Amino acid sequence: MILFYLQLLITLIVNILIIPFFLLYKCYLVPEWIHNKFIKYIIIFNGPVFIKYVQLLLIDKEALREHISNDLINELTNLEDKIYKPIKLNNKITINNENLNIENSYSISSGTISSVYEFSYNNKDYILKKVHKNVVQNIKRGYILLKIILTKFPFISKYKKFCKLVDIKNFENVLLKQCDMHYESGALQQFYRLFKTSLIINTPKYVFNTQNILIMQKLDGYKLDDFIKLYPNKKLETYCLLTSTVYTMIKYKFLHGDFHFGNMFFDIKNDTVVINIFDFGIVFNLSDEQSKNLLDYIETQQTDKLVCFLKTINPNIPTDYKQLYSRRIDSIDIDLIKNYHIPLEIINLLSIFQNISLFFTKNNLNDLIDYMIANDIMD
Repeated sequence: MILFYLQLLITLIVNILIIPFFLLYKCYLVPEWIHNKFIKYIIIFNGPVFIKYVQLLLIDKEALREHISNDLINELTNLEDKIYKPIKLNNKITINNENLNIENSYSISSGTISSVYEFSYNNKDYILKKVHKNVVQNIKRGYILLKIILTKFPFISKYKKFCKLVDIKNFENVLLKQCDMHYESGALQQFYRLFKTSLIINTPKYVFNTQNILIMQKLDGYKLDDFIKLYPNKKLETYCLLTSTVYTMIKYKFLHGDFHFGNMFFDIKNDTVVINIFDFGIVFNLSDEQSKNLLDYIETQQTDKLVCFLKTINPNIPTDYKQLYSRRIDSIDIDLIKNYHIPLEIINLLSIFQNISLFFTKNNLNDLIDYMIANDIMD
């Protein structure tokens, strides 16, 4: 416990000592590119809570642009899957009485909670996720530090309003839950059963796990923007598939709580777009009422249906949905619900809904309905 608070004190002192650097930047004595990289370094230094907090800020980049530059936003956007330098892994794992040696393997990506490794076994490719060392203590320390900085540092506290929608205690609990690979392995297997018969929605097959390690089948593909650039004629089909994936999860009342564009790949099989989903550390169970409200919203794109769902999360959200309506797109505007605490698991879903709504306001919603009926997503 003494070591915990000593490390917290050291981290806090470092954050105080960097204040003159920001003053130099304000006086134009530090180049912007150095300032931006330094900001990113400090966020990483402060640990997983700060990294995840910044990822939440980046959900609504339009609102963020009113306060920071595009260059800084682009620098912070890299805080997704290559946060830390490649980490070497030497592990001996026994699976089904067979010894599996993973030696001299370097991580191919490194997120907030864990590093990801790729390896081959019996001519098949697999992914291994390993929880970062001391990550639980780092989260608990970062949670305390974040509360101190957001309330005591005047030049940073203005950013607190960007995440008023987050229940900050829920925020800590969700991150801690992600540190247990037993929890994620259970969610992974449940999603695999959910989509097992689907030809267009894929999740990795579970192989093995301990509390700190999870091994699963490797799924390939491209991130959304890269995929659309490669296959521009498949854009409508891709968005129909993305919407159908969300629709299916809602129908079965089991949501991927970290469903953002960094946790999905798209690919082509037999001239058909398929989606590969991964990273199941956060899940969210829906009630019958919540499921019905969200399904109605997807089928009609009527914003009041989404407000009905949000009111089941927080009854204080106003019934008059126009108070939450975005002028930029036909959707609930995340920037307009920041006075209402929303569980972390729901925020990424709202961001996906924004993208879907933006696309289908410019395209015929009937195309989506026809696609879902043709692929047995909707009856």
